Amino acid sequence: MMKPESERGGSSSMREAKYRGMRLRKWGKWVSEIWMPNSRERFWLGSYDSPEQAARAFDAAALRLRGHAAKFNFPDQHLTFLVQLLFLHPRYKLLRLAMLTRFLMRLAMLTRFLTS
Repeated sequence: MMKPESERGGSSSMREAKYRGMRLRKWGKWVSEIWMPNSRERFWLGSYDSPEQAARAFDAAALRLRGHAAKFNFPDQHLTFLVQLLFLHPRYKLLRLAMLTRFLMRLAMLTRFLTS
C-alpha cells in the first residue's frame, strides 16, 4: 500500500526532475551530472539549491562536451550565450570577420538580384 503524499515528503511534481541531467537528493539538494560521450562514466557537476541552477550547470557542461549537437534544458538561452561568446570573445575575431564578409556578400547578391 502506498503512503499518502503528505507522508512521502511533498508533492511528486516538486520531487521529480523536470530538467535533463539532474536529480533530487533525499535531503533536498539538487545534483547535476553528465554522462561522458562514448563512455560509461559520469562527470559530477555539483550540488545546487534549485533545479534551475543544476540544469544550467548541465547546459554548460553539455556545450563543452557535445558542442552544437548537445540537447539543452534552456535552448533559447544557450543561443544567446553563443552569440555573446562569438561577438565578445577576442579569440573569435577572425570568425566574426569571416561571418560579416559572407553576410555582406550575400546581401550584395540579393541586392543585385532584386534590382535587376
